Amino acid sequence: MQRDMDLCRKILLEIEDAGFANYFSRIDIDGYTQEQIHYHIWLLHSAGLIDAFDSSTTEGPKWHARKMTMAGHEFLEMSRNDTTWGKAKNFIIEKGQTLTIEALKIVLPVFVKQALGV
Repeated sequence: MQRDMDLCRKILLEIEDAGFANYFSRIDIDGYTQEQIHYHIWLLHSAGLIDAFDSSTTEGPKWHARKMTMAGHEFLEMSRNDTTWGKAKNFIIEKGQTLTIEALKIVLPVFVKQALGV
């Protein structure tokens, strides 16, 4: 399955909007299957942005978010603004680089500072 950084951001926003929780039984995002969402929850967990757990069965993989980590909150704050998010993604892609969380962590602060006029 291909990684979708926009879906990662949408999942973080969903977790934030739900308030503090110890477990999300299901996250629904228009245009994405549950398989895609479970996979991206696992990716966010493996990147340390959320706490999640595996409830996979013989029917397939299932990952459920518990809560966002401090690193997840920091990443979401930098990526919250749609314009900043778009500029950071386009900058990385235009430079011929791979769109990764680590690349976004480097580039997003630059565009946030730029938006602040710093």
